[in-house]
Amino acid sequence: MELLDNWRARRAADAPRPYALIVAGVLVALAAALAVLPARWLMRFVDDDGLYAIVDASGTIWNGTALLALGPAGARRTLPQPVSWQWTWHGVMLSHPWLGGAVRLAPAWRGLATPTFSLSAGTMRLPADILSAFGSPVNTLAPGGNLELRWPDYDAGVARGPELLQVQWRDASSALSIVRPLGSYRLQAVQGKGSNGKSNGKSNDGGNDRGSDGGDDVQVTLTTLNGPLKVQAIGVWNGRRLTLNGSAEPDAGASDSARAGLDTLLSAIGRRNGPQSVFGTGQ
Repeated sequence: MELLDNWRARRAADAPRPYALIVAGVLVALAAALAVLPARWLMRFVDDDGLYAIVDASGTIWNGTALLALGPAGARRTLPQPVSWQWTWHGVMLSHPWLGGAVRLAPAWRGLATPTFSLSAGTMRLPADILSAFGSPVNTLAPGGNLELRWPDYDAGVARGPELLQVQWRDASSALSIVRPLGSYRLQAVQGKGSNGKSNGKSNDGGNDRGSDGGDDVQVTLTTLNGPLKVQAIGVWNGRRLTLNGSAEPDAGASDSARAGLDTLLSAIGRRNGPQSVFGTGQ
């Protein structure tokens, strides 16, 4: 009889606890619910006052599509094709006709308590007139041409290498000038020097390279690749505000007709100083 009681006691000890079964059941039910949640639920989590909005969505949170609108509230422009996504074990794969290929976005942690993301390197090509959606003063210029964006891999929010983003504006044009094209231009954002005076190196306290972890300012440069309108600028993004100061003027080799065709545009860009137009932001 004692042996039977001991056997029953061991069986009872080895039996699953009721609360463990309850927790397991809740987790299974939650996973099943998330798998079929409609993609339109994502619209609830987008800030109405942000620079983008989800106009419509279909499918589920795990595999769906959504139409995006860019720009400030009241002046947004809806993208012509939807963004599609699919969750995998390695993160969410994003696809859009403007992207050079699928881009992987995955949640990550920096240290033990800072949530961030990882992003695969990619390229994007889009029409420059999309910039008009961001309001004044860009919409006054009514830009045309094509934008080509390129970015590196980001591991836990830190870029691999000093360059964070490169944007090229090819065959640029403006409704304020009859000169077509105005030229081609390149904007580069690279990790700047931190307070320790070193760029992408070890800090004075012996720590590792912080890369683009947000502790250092980002240096921004705008240069002209070719064309009758010469534009150059330098600036800094400090994580909250962009300061960009530069000038625009006819290229030294521009014809008299091209110079005359650029006059109205140069006056709209900034303060005139002879043939040159001086502009600045974040002052």
